[in-house]
Amino acid sequence: MKRRIPSSIRFSGLVGAVNRAREQLAAGIPADQAEEFRRHVRETLEQVEQVCRAERSTPCRLSQSSYQAYSFFKTLDLDHLPLRDPNDGQTTEPLQVRHLIRNCEWTQAELARIIHAEASTTTPRDGDERQIRALLEQVQATATRVEELARDSHSHVARLPLRSRQAYEWLKFLSIPENLEMHLCGLRTAYQALEGIERAPRPGGPRQFRLEFYNAEADWRVHRQGPHLHAVFNEGFVGAEAAVLRALVHFTCRARRKSYRQIVRAYTASDDFAEIVQAMAAPTAELDTNVQGRYYNLREVFARVNQAYFDGHLNVPRLTWNRSGTLRLMGHFQRASDTVMISMTLDSAEVPVWAIDHVMHHELLHRVLGAQVVDGRLYWHTPAFRAAERAFQDNARADAFLEELSKRLQSRTRHER
Repeated sequence: MKRRIPSSIRFSGLVGAVNRAREQLAAGIPADQAEEFRRHVRETLEQVEQVCRAERSTPCRLSQSSYQAYSFFKTLDLDHLPLRDPNDGQTTEPLQVRHLIRNCEWTQAELARIIHAEASTTTPRDGDERQIRALLEQVQATATRVEELARDSHSHVARLPLRSRQAYEWLKFLSIPENLEMHLCGLRTAYQALEGIERAPRPGGPRQFRLEFYNAEADWRVHRQGPHLHAVFNEGFVGAEAAVLRALVHFTCRARRKSYRQIVRAYTASDDFAEIVQAMAAPTAELDTNVQGRYYNLREVFARVNQAYFDGHLNVPRLTWNRSGTLRLMGHFQRASDTVMISMTLDSAEVPVWAIDHVMHHELLHRVLGAQVVDGRLYWHTPAFRAAERAFQDNARADAFLEELSKRLQSRTRHER
């Protein structure tokens, strides 16, 4: 009899191991512990792959959270770990900030209150605008307080414990007015998608729904208790169009139809979803401020692109490598700190000059053109952006190369060697 291949394998302890590793990487690994860290990562990967082989499966069939953790370990550049400098003057202890999680819970409650207040009236009220401004000021004040505490402690926000770091990243993201507007628009649309689900007949009476978007590791999480249903969606969804949010709400809260899943999964693979996730992670990302990589110097890449496509008029932003390689998103521009981050995946002899130049050009266009807000939706890749992007001499060839590189990296991660 043929053995059934399980559709989803859970690997106990893997997510916790990755969370601890992230905190070690953020703090910097002592040089005398680097080899032990590498051995731990390799042994963990081997254990996961052995379990998959025993189940006649592959890592891509791990449960969602376990696969994300496995992918993190699989793509770590173990040869270039962030080693701790004992003379950097910074504490190696985790940064502790009291009531940060509670502040996020309060923020979620305020967001819900604003949405429900809007739904209770057909005309805009001045009180709604005042409430939004007050919420923005509170979020900004909290994010600033965390940063001040980090400076006063000679530490860094990257050294917050995982849950606190996720909370800070989320609040920092919402502290930008356009992002808060986009979040409210996404939340409003998600609640509108509940119409029909709330009225559906159900033993014991109608359900009571609570919907939230947050800086969560999973794409979504649903808790059901009696008539109460609490759904938490990844913040990456807030910029999605109504059809995507409707599919997300209906798939998670009512009917797990294949068509809904396909719509949702397609969006999680999009650049727009990745842009938001990357924007949240940027303030605490593991960045290498040394612009000289093994093969490319970011200052030289910038100078080349600036001269060729911007007539040399751009001043130099903060340029940095991301210490961890990425599978898909090869660059990111963070407006708050005027930082262009390029993935170390591109610091390779296999990557042509025109490919890394294309990524730099893409991120500098974000810097020059910014985003456009239309009806509460934040659009990065507008028609004007796409037209400017096509001005890059090797645009089509670079797109094709990066797409193939991404597929090759993902295939390497998902299948056993």
